[in-house]
Formats: sequence, C-alpha cells, structure tokens
Amino acid sequence: MLANVIYIDHKFRTRIHKSYRLRKLNSNLGGSGLSFVLDEFLEWLAADGKWHSLDEFTASNRVEKHKVEEIAKFFARFKFIEFKGNAKKVRINHKMRPFILSSLLVEGKPPVLELHAH
Repeated sequence: MLANVIYIDHKFRTRIHKSYRLRKLNSNLGGSGLSFVLDEFLEWLAADGKWHSLDEFTASNRVEKHKVEEIAKFFARFKFIEFKGNAKKVRINHKMRPFILSSLLVEGKPPVLELHAH
C-alpha cells in the first residue's frame, strides 16, 4: 500500500512540475512554497469534504485568489477536486478524500480534524 501511495504521489508531482500554469505559480510562490500550498489546499478540502469558496482558502492562507483559482483548475483537471468555476466553489473528489487523509498519516501528520475557519 505504501509503495502505491509513493508511486502515485511521485507520478502526480511529476505532472505538477510539467504543467506550465503551475510552473508559473511555482516561480511566484517560490519553489517549496508551491508544494506547501498544494498540500494545504488538498488537506483543507479533505477535512470535511464539503463545498467551499475559493475566498475561504485565500483568506486563511494568504494566497492570492487568482493563484488559488489556477490551483483549483489544475486539481480539477486531474479529478482530485470538483470545481464550479462560475461560483468559484470547490470540494474534494469523494474518491480522493480517503487517499489524501491516509497520505497525512504516511507523512506523520496528525489526522485532519478541522482546518476551516469559523
């Protein structure tokens, strides 16, 4: 199982670095900043699996809205999330949520209980 998670993660991260839009974001956020924001975005959505506005993530993570929208478009393209572009709403793909939550355990992070601001 762990080998599959690592393989999928490596394959996905390889796609990330090949994506023009995310390479552009990477330069704007600073190399490791992109990886951190991508992880935080997926963890944030996996926390409860509900629909959220991009403004919620922008406010709690101090990332510009247009950058968050590009990240959402990218994840939607690979079916990690569902993205309602006109409404600017996102939620984790229900099939991806267990994978994201289990990857937190593999990384030694505490389980996600609540990442959303009230």
